[in-house]
Amino acid sequence: MKKKIICVLLSAVFAAVGFGCSGGDAKVSFDEKMPWDVQETCTYDVKKVYVGGNDEIVVATGKYVTEVTTTGEESYIANSFELTYNDSDQAESVDETGRIVKNKGLTDSFVSTAKFSRNTLVPIEAEKTFSLAQRPLCDGEAPKKIESTDENVNYTLKLPANVKYADPRGYSYSVKYNENKATLATDSGETTQNGDGTYTRTYKKINKDISVASNTRFDNEQLNYVVRALSNVKKKGSATFYLSNIFDSYIRGEYVRYTMSMSCAEKNVSVTPNLSPDKFLLTDSEGALDAEGGKYSVQCVQASVSVSSSTPGPAISMLITDPSITVRQRSNNAETKKLILEMTYTEYSPLSVNISYKTIYTLTDYTTEKN
Repeated sequence: MKKKIICVLLSAVFAAVGFGCSGGDAKVSFDEKMPWDVQETCTYDVKKVYVGGNDEIVVATGKYVTEVTTTGEESYIANSFELTYNDSDQAESVDETGRIVKNKGLTDSFVSTAKFSRNTLVPIEAEKTFSLAQRPLCDGEAPKKIESTDENVNYTLKLPANVKYADPRGYSYSVKYNENKATLATDSGETTQNGDGTYTRTYKKINKDISVASNTRFDNEQLNYVVRALSNVKKKGSATFYLSNIFDSYIRGEYVRYTMSMSCAEKNVSVTPNLSPDKFLLTDSEGALDAEGGKYSVQCVQASVSVSSSTPGPAISMLITDPSITVRQRSNNAETKKLILEMTYTEYSPLSVNISYKTIYTLTDYTTEKN
């Protein structure tokens, strides 16, 4: 079984000698100065593409926004994500049981926050709410939710004789890392047979406390910022860090942290950003400015991030502006480094080792403020 990071998602500098290090057993080397200034907001257009056939087909579109603010010695992340599937026949996915589910017209979303130490990025607390639309399995329409007046029941679903519908898989959690505890809430369903041959599926809210280990780790919602801050984001660079996953901890019944590996390609790649030259000025870069056609190109490090394991699953690919490049906002001269211009998440087909979907995040808007 391929391991996966439940994050869907998502987010993205003066390349100083690595100075800031987290404590404990994860000696991660960060830039002496964080790549972002006191505040920044990155907005990404999201596109999920089916690549399992002769032609690439866009099956879903959405938006991802990630914002970081810093006050004193603490930083705070706020993330939001939404993805809506179109009417393509290729808009399918595989649920936890390995069954094909239809996604046509459905919208999935999440919101999350994380508070962490400004210089070490060690997490203090985090929250996440993940909402998945109700999905039919092989055919038919998704059943309608019936709200319940029972204070112990959230809602019920009335199902046909042959139950062919996936459970809602949404959840929410809160975690306090400094207290080594987390609580996850989700729905638990029970099915009973009715006299007319149909079934009623009753959903109750359940809460589960999770004991979080005290060894050093970063929260899943910090992924983009941990990668950006790594001092070894450069040609042929590599690094290892730990990433906690509260949802997987709930599924497995014990605290889960993954060992993550980041590696960078031997050569950079030239990218044309979707950022207006009228709004931003790129400096200190090797051939960054290109006035032809009113566009410019920028050198990006090709980083790959994956679970370090014998069964890691597909890696996340990131295009990060080379550490030599400064992105300066013209309106206030606020500066940024190591900006993530693009992220790509891949999914394998359940029937083969081939990649069947790619979800691509493209940076389309960016704002920052000076410290």
